[in-house]
Amino acid sequence: MAGRPPDGMISETTASYETDDRYWNQIGPFGGWIAAALLRPVLDHPERHGSPLSITINFAAAIRAGRYDVRVELLRRNRSTSFWFVRFLQEQDGETVHCADATVVMAVRRPMMSFAIAKPPEAQAPEAIAPANMESVRAAWMRQYDLRFVSGQPFTERPADEDVHTVAWVRERDESPLTFASLLAMCDCSFPQIFHRVTRFVPISTVSMTVYFHASDDDLGAVGSDFILYDATMRVAYDGFFDESSTLYGRDGKLLATMEQIVWYKIS
Repeated sequence: MAGRPPDGMISETTASYETDDRYWNQIGPFGGWIAAALLRPVLDHPERHGSPLSITINFAAAIRAGRYDVRVELLRRNRSTSFWFVRFLQEQDGETVHCADATVVMAVRRPMMSFAIAKPPEAQAPEAIAPANMESVRAAWMRQYDLRFVSGQPFTERPADEDVHTVAWVRERDESPLTFASLLAMCDCSFPQIFHRVTRFVPISTVSMTVYFHASDDDLGAVGSDFILYDATMRVAYDGFFDESSTLYGRDGKLLATMEQIVWYKIS
């Protein structure tokens, strides 16, 4: 039953976890891993209500290897939706650091008239494309995915206003079945779009990312361990921040998720 206690909060829980070296980036965990780490406790929560509808993650501070805590607050539950706030906390040098947070909306979907406007880009089947060689990359997380690039070559000179997309097939390298947490992580798998505009590496860091889920548990079950197709692009880079936008589809053309993020960059 929906309700609102005097303080407006239904419940709060905290649990401890360990970072995973397999999903390390240059100086900390891969952003998709952080996002999934914030979503999983909601998915596992005994008061979970429905499936993920949206999540916004703010990346506030660097995360170190080792133990961390996730604090989950169920703020409000209605008939069709529930609203959650999640914090990623870590002890660093004797101080509790707020490293990241997320607002999560869960929803109960009910059968009714549905339609889709978005269509996947043209792409060869993943079996026709050679896997990207990730063995020499420094970022360990990239070796956890089987990536097959359809289009989008980074570090190539091109007009600043050219509409460039990175289109690629992706799945877990160990062929684990798709879950909401792994789909969320894959939303951050695209090659940083600033590197389609500059011909050298520049420092970048995601500041905030929002993902909207358009799939049910049955839709994820239909994908299983198969590839999904992402189409990523950017619209603007302005005075130290650029945006990214991605759409992710199943092989059957079903739209699974859409992602928007804002990313800090530095070009000296």
